[in-house]
Amino acid sequence: MAGIEEEAEEGGEERAAEQTGAIRTLAMASGFSRARFLAARGTATAFLVVALPYGNDDPDARLPRATEPSAEPACPARIAAFARRNYYAEAVARLKAVVAELRLRFGGSKGDYRILCNSSVPEKPLALAAGIGAAGRNSLIITPEAGSLVVLAALSLPFPVQADKPLGRSVCGSCTACVDACPTGALAPEDSFDRSRCIQWYASGNGEPSAEVVVRWGQRLYGCSVCQDVCPYNHRPIPGTATERGALPPAFDARDLVAASDEEIRKLFRGSAMGMAWLGAAAIRKNAERALAAALAPAALALPPAMAPAAAPAAAAPAAAAPAAAPAAAAPAAPAAAPSATGGSPDHPSRYP
Repeated sequence: MAGIEEEAEEGGEERAAEQTGAIRTLAMASGFSRARFLAARGTATAFLVVALPYGNDDPDARLPRATEPSAEPACPARIAAFARRNYYAEAVARLKAVVAELRLRFGGSKGDYRILCNSSVPEKPLALAAGIGAAGRNSLIITPEAGSLVVLAALSLPFPVQADKPLGRSVCGSCTACVDACPTGALAPEDSFDRSRCIQWYASGNGEPSAEVVVRWGQRLYGCSVCQDVCPYNHRPIPGTATERGALPPAFDARDLVAASDEEIRKLFRGSAMGMAWLGAAAIRKNAERALAAALAPAALALPPAMAPAAAPAAAAPAAAAPAAAPAAAAPAAPAAAPSATGGSPDHPSRYP
């Protein structure tokens, strides 16, 4: 009897290994930069966890455009590169294609496969447990292949898989580039994150920022990526996923958004990363008002401390309008040399194998 049970267990492990390999191959062929697994445990289901890179290249340069890019508006309210395409929707679409193939190969109904992406279920803990990446000092998941420039997603699986091991180690070492560059001091060297000081937290429609945060807002409509811009793991060329889903320009004129109605704003951003139900028209308009105030205010108010020029502030004033775009060149803790292919640099060697 024991021999039969052992044989059945071995057969189950072989099937799990076969299914794990097939799904990983399928996920990677679908354009994800990393695919890892969590095994079922108790009442918890098994999961495929993936990372979709949005990269550090210009999303407008990845696909042919019908028209030339227009000139920047007079009072630009800027959108971070990660929000200029709907990478969340792209990740979901690619996982749906994976599900269709899995149902053909392994069976199960559509309801047996649940996709999580930018959902009420936090993907970060799943990504850490599955070994997608390690927790960075910037509070984001840093992956070996694409740094922290990824969208995370997960897919529940109705059959057993072999679990991957979490990385379980810090990859930041003594580097404090993100801590030093954060415009509002939302990050601390001991890896703590104070969301009440985070521009991106408020840009997503979460409450009213303090005056201290507002004065450092700059001309951002949506997306503060300073902590990612200065991260050594993001300094190598990281190609993003080519998609036209939810395409947005680099900036809108803040004056137009301030004057727009709720319906006009909803129509403008429908289908984009800024068209999510939790980011309403009122929040977008409020962000535009802050960006407009920064455009009209003295340049010094828009400069975060880490980016303030040591001399000739008048000459540096034009760069103050876009604090999110300039940190990589001015952040004091960022290494001068380019990182290696594995994400390290001479001053900050990679801790990934």
